[in-house]
Amino acid sequence: MKIITYNIHKGMDAHNKDTLNELLSFLKKINADVICLQEVLESIHYKILNDLNIKGYFFKTVELKGDNYGIAIYFIECVKYTDGFYLSSKKEQRGFIHTQFFINNKLVNIINTHLGLNEEERKIQIEEIYSYVNDLRGKIIICGDFNQTNIKIKDYYDLSILFSCENIETFQPSKSRIDYIFMSKNLRPSRYKVEFINLSDHYPVIGEFII
Repeated sequence: MKIITYNIHKGMDAHNKDTLNELLSFLKKINADVICLQEVLESIHYKILNDLNIKGYFFKTVELKGDNYGIAIYFIECVKYTDGFYLSSKKEQRGFIHTQFFINNKLVNIINTHLGLNEEERKIQIEEIYSYVNDLRGKIIICGDFNQTNIKIKDYYDLSILFSCENIETFQPSKSRIDYIFMSKNLRPSRYKVEFINLSDHYPVIGEFII
């Protein structure tokens, strides 16, 4: 199973140049089983659904004039369950999407999130996600833009560390790693990669698992 997490910066690069067409081409080429995106406009969400001919779910966290803004997940498997949840937030509303499906008759849970800019806020948000996933059964992946370096989640492996890639940046402006893929201990990882493409102010992070 191949999963990608990517903050797409509303379809713009680090200099706010429109990169949506290139982004769509990249997502087609990468051919992931699960695509987790952050900073998604709802209008872009529908374009992704149509252009990639894929199923998906958009969760609004902020209402903008003429559009909505949030996080989204896309998948090729038959999904058992998907829903979005709000996290405690100080300024801009944050949240996560939980998607659940079977791969090779094994239950897999994907959590896609985008955490806040305040450190104390993020601590509470991580605790809320951890409390939520504690009630889940099956295999669990938690991924997204955590807006912080050196994040740890109890009982979960950081995929980048397992592949000795913890010093590879995912966020261009600060040249730091703030985008993560965490996995439960019952998963078998086979690959971790950061794609250095300039379609956003973040780089996409890819993880692969044998299920």
